Amino acid sequence: MAEPRELATARRHLAKAEAALDSADGLARLAEGMGLLDDLIAGRDAAVARTAGNLAASYAARIYERIRSCQSRSSSTISRWCWRSIR
Repeated sequence: MAEPRELATARRHLAKAEAALDSADGLARLAEGMGLLDDLIAGRDAAVARTAGNLAASYAARIYERIRSCQSRSSSTISRWCWRSIR
């Protein structure tokens, strides 16, 4: 089975988001990629929904880990990182 175009697009958005997570563009790509995965999870194709769910869980875990790692270094670091991300 070929991967749906939306799943491939979500993968590209999420890869770019992970590389630039501390920028507005990175956060926008994260939102776009996760939104596409959310649509696929709600879709009718069970296999695609399962793959999309696994991918969403994987990226969520990676992003949470980056936040935890940053937070463990310094509580002020996480504040600076978050502030840069929302500007």
